[in-house]
Parts: sequence; C-alpha cells; structure tokens
Amino acid sequence: MVVVVVKVLIVSCMCVAFIIYFVEFPLGVSNHAAKVNKKVMPIAFSAKLCELEPREKRSRKGAKMTQDAMAQLVANTILQGSDAMYGRFLDVTSGAQERFEQQDWQSVQLALKTRIQFYDHHVGLVSQQLRAMLGKEHATRSFLMAVKAAYIRLLDDYPRYDIAESFFNSVYCRIFEHRNIRRDKLFVQSAQGGRIPKYPTPLLRRFQSQAGIYATLERMLDSTPFTLPWRDKTGDLKRITQILQARFGPQLTMSFTLEMVRQPFFRNKGAYLIGRLDMANQRRPLVLPLAISDHGELYIDACITDSDDVSIVFGFARSYFMVYAPVPAALVDFLNQLMPNKTPAELYTAIGCQKHGKTELYREFLHHLENSDDLFDIAPGVKGMVMSVFTLPHTGLCLKSSKISSHRKNK
Repeated sequence: MVVVVVKVLIVSCMCVAFIIYFVEFPLGVSNHAAKVNKKVMPIAFSAKLCELEPREKRSRKGAKMTQDAMAQLVANTILQGSDAMYGRFLDVTSGAQERFEQQDWQSVQLALKTRIQFYDHHVGLVSQQLRAMLGKEHATRSFLMAVKAAYIRLLDDYPRYDIAESFFNSVYCRIFEHRNIRRDKLFVQSAQGGRIPKYPTPLLRRFQSQAGIYATLERMLDSTPFTLPWRDKTGDLKRITQILQARFGPQLTMSFTLEMVRQPFFRNKGAYLIGRLDMANQRRPLVLPLAISDHGELYIDACITDSDDVSIVFGFARSYFMVYAPVPAALVDFLNQLMPNKTPAELYTAIGCQKHGKTELYREFLHHLENSDDLFDIAPGVKGMVMSVFTLPHTGLCLKSSKISSHRKNK
C-alpha cells in the first residue's frame, strides 16, 4: 500500500510539473526556465523510495521513509515553481533592450505589468499542486520541519536561494492562509548565511586604463550590446572625460580601473550603464544614463559620480529597473557597494524583486528591534477612522494597523 501511494504521488507531481513548464509557458518563450538547476529537476525517487523491506520489518521505518519521501517531493515542487517563476521573469527582462531600441514604449509598460504578476501566479500554481498532493494529516510540525530541511539541502550552491526562500514563505502562507506562522517553519532569516553566489558569467567588465580616460571610456562604450548608432559618440566621450577630470583631477592621470555591470539597466524610456571608478585612493560610482534622440540615435544624457545622486536614481518613488540578473544577490551586493546608504530591501525592490524586498525589509525591521531599545510611537497627526498609524524611532518605517469590525470580519 505504501508503495502504491508513493508511486501515485510521484507520478501526479511529475504530471503537474509538466503542465507548469509546458502549458503555462507561452509559445515562443525561451527555454531558460526549463533549464532548472540540476539539483531540482530529478525526482528520482522511483527506486530508492519504493524499495521496501520484508513485511515483518516494515513498521515505523517504513512510515518515516514515506514522510521523508513526501517532504523531499514537496521541497522539489516548491523549488521548481520558484525556478519557473524566475525563468519567466528573466524571459521578459531579456526583451528590454529590444523594446528600448525600437522605442516601443507601450510594450515597455506592458512588460512591467506582465513581469510583476509572475510571482503571485506561480505561488498560486504551486499551492494548488500541493493541496492536491497533501492532506490534513501532513499539517504536522514534524512534516513541515522535514520539508524545510529538504528545501535547505536543495538550496546549497543554488544561485537564487534568496528568491527561493521568499517563494517558500509565500507558498506556506498561501496554503495556511497566513495562519500557523512560526519562525522555525519559515525562512524568517536566511539559511544561507548571506553568501554571495557566483554569476554564470562575470558580473562586471573591467577596463584597465592604458591610454587615458577617453580611450578607456571608448572601449567601455564599444563593449555595450546596443545596436543603435550613436548621435555623437566622440562629443559625448569628450564631455564625460572633461567632467571626470574636473571632479577627480590627478587621480585619473594615474592608473585606474573602470568596472561596469555587464548588463545595461532599462527603465521607461531610458537605459543606464552602471559601474564604478577604482582610483588610487578611492572608489566612486559611475552611472551614465542613455537616451534616444528624435532621429533614433543614442546619446549620453548625464554623468553621475556621487553616491547620493545614484541613490536618487534608485529611489523607491521610481519605477523598478529591468536588468538581466540571473543571480540577484550578487548584483544587489555590488549595487550596495555603490550606495552604502541603501538597504538590500530597497535594492531588491529597485531591480523588480519586490517580494523578496519585503522579506529583506522584515529582516531589517527585526534586526533593529533586537539591537535597540526603541519603543513604538503613535504617529503625529489626526487619528484616522480605519487605521492606527505608528512609527519606530530611528527608522524610516511607518506602520499601519487596520481596524476590522466584528461584523465585517464575520462576513
């Protein structure tokens, strides 16, 4: 009986997984998301999980094998959903340059709306799949802890563990309808210790100064993936060279290194080349916003070298960027070096990973509570009819508590 149950569950899981990968993906979309991490795709339980000892030895051990097998199956299912979600996220992101160069601004807005829906959509798919697989008898602490332990093992060396942990939390909350929330069952803190995964290709392009600032900047521009012609590349390079010489003077006459993120950033009608200048005694950010002229030619619109000014570009009041980031933790770590006053929560949100941005914000909130004696204060102003608003000193947080009447709650 145990063998039959396990086989049926494995087959059902694989069938639904095929539906997620082939039915949910529109025709013509690249197969990036189908190339799931090699530790995730194999559901090779068939032989090992279905091996049974003689009947007389099959009791508690057999039951434990079944629970462990089911926990592993659930963990694989959640991580497959997370990987499928982020694969589609990257598919839409990869079209940002084409939309920019074609000045297809309507498609730019549509892509923003489309990409932001993937997370919730795939959380729903995985939640439905797990509800079909599991019964109430699995809602035990021992089983939930086994699922989390299996998931942690899958995340070892996994490049997007940060996104995957938040996805796990979202699936859990969706299934339990935000009840049964316990720290030990969720990734309130990361299980990976903040490790920075390696990029599949180098995150940065490095340009060592050889024949001066102008020549170094020229090599950098020539390495960008843009296909549009430049309106006046020589003139732009001269202006940027003059600006940098005026700001940093003798430091740029000596050996320096220009490090640029390999992938351009796109937002609305602009593109951004983002990197830093590594000079003799200091590092400074370098951000070059690009725009397209009325004649369809590229030009450099500004030269930003101050960390505070770069922070404004990444401000929360602006739309999020589209940047191809297969390893978001590594990109956020680099951006944090350019903008040390920005939190990881803000930077994850700025590159479109807003759900994990919320996870990071909550972690920052907990860190502040654990390392300060601050007390919550009622926010100044007129008291509202629906919400109570309060603040926490020394943070930029404003918290709201909704008042729900018993009549509305019962409805």
